Amino acid sequence: MENGGVSGQHTTSGLNPNYTQPNDAVAVFNTLPAEWKTAHQIYFYGSGLGSKAGNQIMQGWLSQHFQDAAIALENDLVAAARSLCANQPGIVAILGTGSNACRWDGATIDDDQHSLGYILGDEGSGFSIGKHFIADYFYGQMPDEIAKAFSLYFPYTREEVLAATYHAPAPNRFIANAARFAVGRETHLYIRQVITTAFQAFIKAYLLRFKPLHLPVHCTGSIAAAYADLLREQLSGFGLVTGNIMADPLNGLIEYHKNN
Repeated sequence: MENGGVSGQHTTSGLNPNYTQPNDAVAVFNTLPAEWKTAHQIYFYGSGLGSKAGNQIMQGWLSQHFQDAAIALENDLVAAARSLCANQPGIVAILGTGSNACRWDGATIDDDQHSLGYILGDEGSGFSIGKHFIADYFYGQMPDEIAKAFSLYFPYTREEVLAATYHAPAPNRFIANAARFAVGRETHLYIRQVITTAFQAFIKAYLLRFKPLHLPVHCTGSIAAAYADLLREQLSGFGLVTGNIMADPLNGLIEYHKNN
């Protein structure tokens, strides 16, 4: 951003200090436009931040590339809250590859659920839905017509899936890709049950503990946007008020930083 407007935009793969290797982080930064290295202020929002260790790792990576910049680090929940709520209170949920939620008081997070990550948590996420589809497919528990379509969408053998899950980088992203299979198939009873069960688990694990429950629930992430109608239905079923649902918080963040 420059002079109150956006002067350039670039998309990279994600960075998470818990999973990303240092050489991979350097490679990501090296894809950025060369002139960006002279930036004076960096606002970095991401998963894996909030802990002392995670922040130190990310601070080191950013300082190495942006040597003249002041660096502000916040986790992805703050990004979502600033984007979707701005200065108004609300409950903020992330449903993408992973999942998380918090309560926002209009300025700060005052109640954070603290996600357990994709192995122990991430209910309602692309990972949880994709894992369900993959397991059902290889166990032979998908309806025949759905299994046939899934084999074309996700054309991997059992051995390839296990190798990607246990030996390749970012297994959560690989598995979460399978969740997109359901787009356009939500009316099928099996697909609907998988997604609604995942959303119910997310609501029970993350949202029902927040008080007061009359606050609007704002959602961001690829899964929230792809299955917005089913998400609204489940939120309403638990007596929750649906606020904004958007795939990407970036535009809202840009507006936030124009005004703050």
